[in-house]
Amino acid sequence: MKSTLNTILNDHLIPNENIFFASWSYEGKFKCTDAFELKIGYTKDEISKLPYKHHSLIESDSEEEIYNSLVEFQSNNNSSDISKIYKLISKSEKPIWLKEIIFINNNNGNEIFSSIIVDITDVKQKEINLNEIIQRKTAQNNSKDKLISIISHDLRAPFTSLLGFSEILLNEPDLPNEERVEYLKYIHDASELQLQMVNHLLDWTRFQTGTMRFEPQRIEIRDVVQNCISVLTGAAM
Repeated sequence: MKSTLNTILNDHLIPNENIFFASWSYEGKFKCTDAFELKIGYTKDEISKLPYKHHSLIESDSEEEIYNSLVEFQSNNNSSDISKIYKLISKSEKPIWLKEIIFINNNNGNEIFSSIIVDITDVKQKEINLNEIIQRKTAQNNSKDKLISIISHDLRAPFTSLLGFSEILLNEPDLPNEERVEYLKYIHDASELQLQMVNHLLDWTRFQTGTMRFEPQRIEIRDVVQNCISVLTGAAM
């Protein structure tokens, strides 16, 4: 019967190289389909000598945790199977993600574990890649939110000068011409600064979409300082 079962499993149930079958007990030998040996690089005899059988090959030292869960599974009659997902390290040190569905069979009074093992490495890798994309997109969205907050603050700042000086000009018709010209200059400078910010925002958008060539140029720092003073002067008045 066992020979017939192994033949069926090897020749018919396992045409898919990612599905395997194993039977084992912690005290006895480990048996599996030939394809599983090829997948992990260890022979049945080598696995039989390991304390936790194939679970001894699991990364992160979680083999004892699985062992304890199987001991509990043996004493619990409420479920017919138990499922585990883990990363196993093959003999060639290649990581392999496996999903294992474990059953208990009674063989002449001896409880034997039977497992259907599925290689889910490709699916798991896609899941990992998807999570990385989600994290990257989330970080990008957070950066955009922060950028919008900064831009909103910077675009609002010149309006303080524009409104401040324009209110002075409107409410004080007898203002000396010299001061009037000075305030108009502040308004002009603040307007230019506002336009410059909008142009920089448009340039940044073009740069992000790849439609703009980045050509750094020298700037006159005195003009930058003067524009900042104009904005702050309007706010103070």
